[in-house]
Amino acid sequence: MERHLFIVARDQKDLYDYLLKDFAADPKVDVLFDRRVRERRVRHEPVTGQERRQGERRQDRIDTELRSVGFAIVRAAAAVSRAE
Repeated sequence: MERHLFIVARDQKDLYDYLLKDFAADPKVDVLFDRRVRERRVRHEPVTGQERRQGERRQDRIDTELRSVGFAIVRAAAAVSRAE
């Protein structure tokens, strides 16, 4: 079952409340605030070996939509129960 996540910008409390109420009955939709504050990984020394991360985990599209529209929609596959 495919799920949809509405990620709402931190400064859009009214939009968050509206979407939360509007999708309350839909089990395939989750509404959440963007909890990111800053880049968590801080480098104090230059990298001497190969960088382990292959790319930025945060998607540019999501960041752009949060800044311009106030929210972003992400499709995500629901976790499958091991009992199945």
